[in-house]
Amino acid sequence: MKRWILTALSFAAVIVVSVYAVRSGTSGGMALSIPPQAHLLALLAFVIEVVTRSLKMSWSARAVGTDLPFSTSVRTSLGGDFGASITPARMGAEPARFLILAESGIAGSRAVVVLYAELFFEMLAMAAVVPSPIW
Repeated sequence: MKRWILTALSFAAVIVVSVYAVRSGTSGGMALSIPPQAHLLALLAFVIEVVTRSLKMSWSARAVGTDLPFSTSVRTSLGGDFGASITPARMGAEPARFLILAESGIAGSRAVVVLYAELFFEMLAMAAVVPSPIW
C-alpha cells in the first residue's frame, strides 16, 4: 500500500508541476485552447495503454510459468517508463523493471525470463504490424 501511495503522490506532483509550467509559459497566463475533452481522451488513452501493457506482462509471466499479479505488472510498467524517461537512449527501462520485479519477490532468474518473454512478444507484434521492405 505504501508503494501505491508514493506512486500516486509522485504522479500528482508531476501533474501539478506540468500544469504550472504550461500556464506560466503562456503569454499573459491565458488558458490553453485545447478543450477538456481532448485532455480526457488523452488520459483515457494513457490508462488503456498502461492496462494493456500490464495485462501483456502478466500473461507473458504466466506463459513462462511465473505468477505475476496485475498490480505488480502495473507498477513494473510505470516504473520502467520512468526509468526510461530519465536515462539517455531509454536505457533505464529494463533495469528499472528488473528491480521492481525483484523487490516484489520474483526471483532474479524468473524476472529476467519474464522480461525477455515480454520483449520477445513485443518483437513478434512489431513484426506483424510494421511492413518490411523485404516482402
